[in-house]
Amino acid sequence: MRKVWRQTWVDSSGLYLALEGVYEDDQIILNEVSDPRPDFPNLRQRMVFSDFKGDSFTWEWQFSTDKGETWNLSWRLNYTRKK
Repeated sequence: MRKVWRQTWVDSSGLYLALEGVYEDDQIILNEVSDPRPDFPNLRQRMVFSDFKGDSFTWEWQFSTDKGETWNLSWRLNYTRKK
């Protein structure tokens, strides 16, 4: 059995991403495992979950235009449990 986290992302434009990764160094990094898009062959995307606390965590969406050599922030969301 593979011990990985998996996530599927589908949006209204028809974009489909399959991502997977592991929990390591106090974060979960889910890397895109879908085939690269023909129109953007060097683009890679990933989700990074971090800063886990009892009632909150941070979720970042990152992208790379050099096949994952460097990463840029698309957006960051700070989740907090409703009290």
